[in-house]
Parts: sequence; structure tokens; C-alpha cells
Amino acid sequence: MASKDITTTMLWGLFLTPIGYLKVGKTGLAVLNFLTFNYILLGFVIVPLHTRKMIKDAREELRRAGVAGY
Repeated sequence: MASKDITTTMLWGLFLTPIGYLKVGKTGLAVLNFLTFNYILLGFVIVPLHTRKMIKDAREELRRAGVAGY
């Protein structure tokens, strides 16, 4: 997840919210987002911010573990 591009993922999450979750490997969240129609309501705001946080947290975890490049 840490290797994903934040900008691309956020754009997918903005326009096609379930795809934003699929880009970070969260299939369950993508299905839940689709089935609850969250993509029509506030998904276009929540999903880009949530996927950005997931990627940044994954990078921070790798940085703390001492993995080079993060």
C-alpha cells in the first residue's frame, strides 16, 4: 500500500469512490462503499481523505521499521 501514488488514488476516490479503495487493496471497503451508496453521499469527500491517510500511515510504519526509501 505504501508504494501507491497518493494523487492518483485520491483522484480515483474523488470520482469513483469504490475504485479508490480498490487501488489501495481494500476490497471489503469498496464493496461496502458501493452497496451503501456512500459514493453518492459524502464518499467523494471521505474516500480520498481516507485512502490518503491509509497510504501515509503505511509509509510511516515502514519508515519506523527502518525500510529504506520511506
